[in-house]
Parts: sequence; C-alpha cells; structure tokens
Amino acid sequence: MNSYQIEVTQRMIDHCRRNSPAECAVANAIHFATGIEDIVVDERHAHVPGCELVKLPSDVTEWIDRYDEFEPVEPITFMITLWPDRSEQGDLARAG
Repeated sequence: MNSYQIEVTQRMIDHCRRNSPAECAVANAIHFATGIEDIVVDERHAHVPGCELVKLPSDVTEWIDRYDEFEPVEPITFMITLWPDRSEQGDLARAG
C-alpha cells in the first residue's frame, strides 16, 4: 500500500484533454505523482495498472463532472492510496 498526494495544477487543467479518460487532468496528475503510466479515470474511479480500483473522493468526482462539462475549475489536491492488485482479473473495488 502506498499513499500519494495528487495535485491537479492549472497547467494540467489548461493543457490536458477534457472527456478523455486517459488524457484528462486527473489521470495526468496521478501519473505525475506515482510515475505509473496508462492510468484511466472514469467518473468515479481511477484504473491504475497493477493496483486495485481506486475510488476517487467525492469532491474530485464533482470536480471531474465540472471539468468535463467545460465549467470553470480551480486546481485541486487530494490523496489516494494504491493497493497492489491481488486478484487474477484486476480492479477489485476497495473503499478508501
């Protein structure tokens, strides 16, 4: 288990792709903090290779909704914990 502080910067907001699960600001910020590639973010979760499914905090999911709707958003910081994937199929949900 490893915990990370994720910082979505104004530069990420300005230059990443909205409505793009693999190229959005949140996926980019998680990659920058963890060094892990191929991260995909949906409306409620982050899919991180080699890790269990990450449930995103509610303020982050609300932020993603506004970001994808092209509403104004500010930089955001949040914590995630990555748990090694212990399943054979990957992406088991773990609240946290």
